[in-house]
Amino acid sequence: MELTKEQKRNALANLNLTPQEKILELIQDGVFTFEELQDTGKFSREKQDWVREQLDEIKRKAVEEERKKMADNEVEENYWKDCEQKRTISAYKEYIAAYPHGKYVNIANGRIATLERELIEEQEKIYRTIEADPNFYTIQRIKEMLNEGKITEQGIIERNIATPEALEVFLDPPDYVSRVFDWEDLPPLPADNTDIYFFGIPRSGKSCVLSGMFYQAEKAGMLDPDISNHEGVRYLNELKQCVYDGYVPPSTPTDTVNFIATSLYLNERKYPVSVIEMSGEFFKATYERASTKDKNTIGAKGYLHNNNRKVIFLVVDYFADAQRGRKRTMAESQQDLLIYCLKTLERDGTLAKTDSIQVVVTKADLMQVSDDELYDKTKEFVVDNYANLINNIKRVNKKYGINKNDNYGAVVLPFSLGRFMLGKTFEFEENHSNELLKSLLNSTASKKEKRSILGLFNRD
Repeated sequence: MELTKEQKRNALANLNLTPQEKILELIQDGVFTFEELQDTGKFSREKQDWVREQLDEIKRKAVEEERKKMADNEVEENYWKDCEQKRTISAYKEYIAAYPHGKYVNIANGRIATLERELIEEQEKIYRTIEADPNFYTIQRIKEMLNEGKITEQGIIERNIATPEALEVFLDPPDYVSRVFDWEDLPPLPADNTDIYFFGIPRSGKSCVLSGMFYQAEKAGMLDPDISNHEGVRYLNELKQCVYDGYVPPSTPTDTVNFIATSLYLNERKYPVSVIEMSGEFFKATYERASTKDKNTIGAKGYLHNNNRKVIFLVVDYFADAQRGRKRTMAESQQDLLIYCLKTLERDGTLAKTDSIQVVVTKADLMQVSDDELYDKTKEFVVDNYANLINNIKRVNKKYGINKNDNYGAVVLPFSLGRFMLGKTFEFEENHSNELLKSLLNSTASKKEKRSILGLFNRD
């Protein structure tokens, strides 16, 4: 409030008539000081006491407000320091929400913009890394990055790193129950079946081969399990379920053997087979112990020594050779062990009862070529890296009349369950499983027996 000189004189002259509230206002506005009003002699004691009391209260409140402001500033400063330490988008957004007119709002907005830009760049880098190698990060680390917001489920799907179904399985994987049993209690192999063997190093993908093959057999309505070996039936069902789930089957337990007995029906013919599954450790032990008589080798349970006809699949792990640059982690290569296995089977008389020897190159998806090119690429890989194995197979084939229809040559097949995605998830593709199953049936004795089937394989 501003007063002219005349107004001030009038105000002082009539001070005794002026209400105390008005006097307080004049002092607060700086028109007069308390002392100036006292000097007029018209400022009553009663009004002085009241005005002084009001001024003291105002001063007290101002001091209190200043202290509160300082305290609030200290709280804000501490809050801001905490945000700077965290340096996360959420922390800066929480600061802005708590202090919309705060001292550091502009800085916080700048930090958010920088972090969002960095997050996009980091996301792109992570996505590219996963696209190049889905197993570069551990399963746990990918889950952590999803929880941290460094990548998103939508981003994974949009990038075609995983299908929605595979991502769901990845985040909540199936818990397959480990088969715990005493394999020495297994029954003998059914007589007159063709015995199918898959020999290869540990973790070479043998269980994946069986999963795809049996899944396709069931899908075609060809499968008629023999329940005489309950453990084999359990294993069969688990293998099929893995393909339904789109999740890689667990490795065969160390030092274990099992078999699946079943009949396969195609074009009114019955193919009775027993598929013997044994751990890669047994395969390696055959070399280390120079015998198939030992119970912990490929001769476990004496299955190899029965009179059934046999089909032998020698499994080559493409990943073990190609992706590791053929750097040996053991003294003997896959080829060394496979040739030794072949020679052992010959020495023990098994090849005299064998109808076919085939080479399956697993994890063939890592060749990264189209299916049209894959068969030629697989043969090229085998010729370049396994020429000695192939020539040994040709030699025994001629000696024992094996693979006559293929001019005694080695049958070579690529195999993959399909497109692999995050962790152990995959999108099943049936081609390789179909071809493997057809090749097995072409090598297996059968008898005429009418049965209605879906006819998936009724082509050539």
